[in-house]
Amino acid sequence: MKELKILLETGQPLFSRKSVKAKVLFEGATPSREVIKEALAKSLKADASLISVSKIETLYGQNEAIVLCRVYSDAEVMKTIEPDYLVTRGIKKKEE
Repeated sequence: MKELKILLETGQPLFSRKSVKAKVLFEGATPSREVIKEALAKSLKADASLISVSKIETLYGQNEAIVLCRVYSDAEVMKTIEPDYLVTRGIKKKEE
């Protein structure tokens, strides 16, 4: 991933979260949710486990994508509000 630029950051204190819209510039394939979470965590100074990436929209024919995500302040609130499939999406399963 070449660059991550925060386009819009909106606080939602009722839900103890921030809604973030970002633009990602990349080479080759679209970055995974895990890579995007780590870059967002670094940029926003937040814990990657408290970030829920809801959408990655790649622009046709371009090496850029628009990312919509939510950054929570508490893990319990995140588990209560976010659907389970969004919380577990993009997390690698442990090999047995």
